Amino acid sequence: ILVAFREAVALGYRRIGLAIGRRIQLRSENRWLAGFSLMQAEHRTLPRLPAFEADDLTLETFKAWMKRVRPDVVIFETIPAKLPVWLHSLRLDAPRDLGVIGLNVYELGDEQTGVCQVGREVGRTGLELLAAMVERHQVGLPAHPTTLLVKGVWNKGKTAPPRVRA
Repeated sequence: ILVAFREAVALGYRRIGLAIGRRIQLRSENRWLAGFSLMQAEHRTLPRLPAFEADDLTLETFKAWMKRVRPDVVIFETIPAKLPVWLHSLRLDAPRDLGVIGLNVYELGDEQTGVCQVGREVGRTGLELLAAMVERHQVGLPAHPTTLLVKGVWNKGKTAPPRVRA
């Protein structure tokens, strides 16, 4: 989320929104929402938009949020497949009227703009961690669990082009 927000700012977006499901928030221990809030605090000159959080992202709830918040770019955990239809119902076109950024872009070079989570690197790092545990003869759950993060890589894509300011 930190990479996505900073890149959105660098691309000229000012009204940066986040749309994320509550299930994803629980799984990530609220890290993405916390990162979004941190970026809003870091960029004090930008409007502070409320995140869209829902148990289920539906057309009705998304439309209500879009009309109330009016973002010029939306960051999604995963860009919904139905998003083009939803935007059409709002008389919006991505990327002309709304930038769209994903936090889980499948691979570098993808059409989607956003963060590629470099799955192969995540897998390689996980295997290294597992191999180290086997070498140390560690079994079972650790007494003090740790979290290992592999930084994602920005993918330029085509869904959030630079905004030209008049």
